[in-house]
Amino acid sequence: MSISHISQNTINVHSTIAVISSDSIGWSSQRKLYVETYVKNLQKILRLRDWKISVDWKKFVDDDDAYATNTPLGHTKRSVIHLSNMFLGLDSEDQAQTLIHELLHCHLFALDNLAGDTVDALGSKSAGKVFEVALEAAVECTTDTLADVLLPFVPNFELPNI
Repeated sequence: MSISHISQNTINVHSTIAVISSDSIGWSSQRKLYVETYVKNLQKILRLRDWKISVDWKKFVDDDDAYATNTPLGHTKRSVIHLSNMFLGLDSEDQAQTLIHELLHCHLFALDNLAGDTVDALGSKSAGKVFEVALEAAVECTTDTLADVLLPFVPNFELPNI
C-alpha cells in the first residue's frame, strides 16, 4: 500500500513542528545515522547532490496527517526534514516512500515559491487562498505518485532495531 492510500492528506507541508525528545520516541543514535545516510544516498539517486538537506532531530512534526515535512530555507538549495513520531509506525516500504516524497519536494520548491510570489503580487487574499489549497493538493498528489513510481528503484529501507 502506498502512503497516498493511508489517508486523504497524508503529508501536509504546513504541519506544526513540536519540540519532542527524539530518544523518548525511539530514535537511537544508530537509527538517526541510518536515516541521515539513507537521505544522502537518495539525494544522489534523485539528482539532489547540490542540495544541503538535513534531518532535524530536535523538532518533530506534530500533526496527525503528516509522517514528515521538508521545509525549504528561503530561495536556496537548502532544506530541513522533520519526521513525525508516526513515521516509526510505518512499515519499511512506506518509510522509504515518505523519504523519497519529501526529497522530491526539493525539485518543486521553486514552483511553490513562484506560485506564492505570483499570488502575493496579485493581491486578492481570497483567490490566493483558493489557489494555495489547490496548488498544495496538486503538488502533494504529484509528489506522492512520483515517489510511488521511484520506490522500486531505490535501496530497501530497514531501520536498525536498536
